[in-house]
This record gives sequence, C-alpha cells and structure tokens, in this order.
Amino acid sequence: MGYPKTLKEENIQEDDYEYGLEQTYYQMKSTNKQDTLDDYTYIKIQTNKNKDIADQGNFKGRGYKIYEKQAKLKDQELKYTYKYGAKGNQKTPIEYNEQIVGMTLLGEVEKTDKEEVKVNLRIDKGKKGLYPYPFRPETGNMMYNMPQKGTTVSLYMPNHDERFAMIINSIRQNTSQDMTDPSK
Repeated sequence: MGYPKTLKEENIQEDDYEYGLEQTYYQMKSTNKQDTLDDYTYIKIQTNKNKDIADQGNFKGRGYKIYEKQAKLKDQELKYTYKYGAKGNQKTPIEYNEQIVGMTLLGEVEKTDKEEVKVNLRIDKGKKGLYPYPFRPETGNMMYNMPQKGTTVSLYMPNHDERFAMIINSIRQNTSQDMTDPSK
C-alpha cells in the first residue's frame, strides 16, 4: 500500500507527550541487523488538529512520521492521538503460515524455462499471475524430463516460507487399457 506522495512536515511542539519503544523492535531485530533501538522509538501526542498518516514531524532534532492515528470524542470535542515513529516503525514483521509445511498443491504447467516451471494452481481458481518455481524431481537432476504445458504437477511446500516451494513431480493423467488391467 505505501505512504502518500504528498507529505506535510512540521515541528512537534506539544509539551505533553509520551516517548517509548515499539514492541516490533524485538520481532524485527533478528531479521534487520542494521536497525538500532532508536529506529523503533515513537512519540505519542494528543491534539485537536487533524493530520494524515505519513505526515512528518521533527521532535528535538529528529525526524518522525505518523504511523498510527486514533480519534475520540471527548467533552464534545474531537481529540486525535498520533504516534510518530522513527523509520523502524514503518516496517511490518514477516509472518509465516505454519500450516503449509509439507503441503502439496496441484496445478497445470503454463510455461517452462530452463529448470523453472510457471504453474496455474487449482487453488487460485482462474486468477492469473504466474510465479516461477524450481523443478526438483524425486530422481534428482541426473535424469528427468521437464513437464510440458498443460501437465498436472505438484507444488511442494517444504517449510513455512513459500519462497522455498518447488515443483516435485508430474502427475500422470492419461491411462491406457494396458495400465489398468493387472492381468496384462
């Protein structure tokens, strides 16, 4: 979504403020080694001025952006509470879906390129937007044929991070009489 292009900037001059550290610091510090504690500080103020998310403010020589806004009616007057945050407060921690670990999704091959396969997943129900997945057959990369367009394949999720998903096999769809009759 992002922030709007037109941002207002002003000096924060409120005497009554709350200074704190956002809890996302503890979630993000393992993935963003270059971030510091100061990157996750915030100033919380109350005012009757209506401001926009992403408006900028300077407080004691440091730049902040509004990343949270609340409005309440108090004594028949609308009061706004804003959280101005340093740059770290504008990030969102990555959330993984643990329920996809070991899952296999079926789809049809749309395109192949070298050892990558682009697949229309059945779960997407007609939505377009192909993503390239590596082809990693059970036989390894010594001896295999790339699946052709229209072939049904399995997309395997080895862990909670969908960036590591891979196409592992082609599923045989056509049958012949010789294959279905065990007496032959």
